[in-house]
Amino acid sequence: MRSKLESFKPVSIGTILRKVNDDLMEEYLDIKNYSDTDYSEYYYVIESTLKDLGMPSDNEDVNFILACFEENPNFENTDEMLRIPKIKSFIVNHSVTRDVRLVENISQEIESYLDVTENIVYQYQELDIFNLYDGEITDTDYIDSEWIDDEIQSIYEK
Repeated sequence: MRSKLESFKPVSIGTILRKVNDDLMEEYLDIKNYSDTDYSEYYYVIESTLKDLGMPSDNEDVNFILACFEENPNFENTDEMLRIPKIKSFIVNHSVTRDVRLVENISQEIESYLDVTENIVYQYQELDIFNLYDGEITDTDYIDSEWIDDEIQSIYEK
């Protein structure tokens, strides 16, 4: 999704950048020292400044402002024309580890001279004559899952 700020005139964006920079400095954050490890600290200040100015303050808008700072290291020089960043698209692949509780319905054919009852099946299992996973899973219902961990496998620009 694109930032609504993209439609603003460069002179207006320059004014916003200077106000955001002032607010960052009040919080002892220097935009020239910004790195992605500090994203959330900068995010909250920029979001707050945009709200105070009555501007949009979605994630895209905050990212647009940060990208404007990256594209325009001399943003304070009002004689320079601001470069407006272009939106990019990225693919993020995650590997997620979860503990999952599920119910599987398994169907299995048993040949027997005796009538097969629940008691017989349980005793077959105890005697290792019958293994329920030798059957065919006919249905699976996921009851619950608990997130354990996730790891980013790759990120690349589309």
